[in-house]
Amino acid sequence: MAHASHTPIAAGPQDMLQPVIDWSAQCVDGFLRAQKLQLDALEVQSEIARRAQAQVTAVASELWDEWIAHWGGGAPIDA
Repeated sequence: MAHASHTPIAAGPQDMLQPVIDWSAQCVDGFLRAQKLQLDALEVQSEIARRAQAQVTAVASELWDEWIAHWGGGAPIDA
């Protein structure tokens, strides 16, 4: 019966650097996913602010029209 040789083959530079390359790729991927989540959250927050601003503008316009109609002596101009 022949015995197989158990002599380890020397690892090349690429084999030694592969774990570092894999780790850095995973870190970069994680950072990019985190940044995308942050940008998505900022986009949602900006949309909420835009809607709130539009609502506040509409309420202010309505209150101004009511004030003009009551205290200003007539109907608002855009009525």
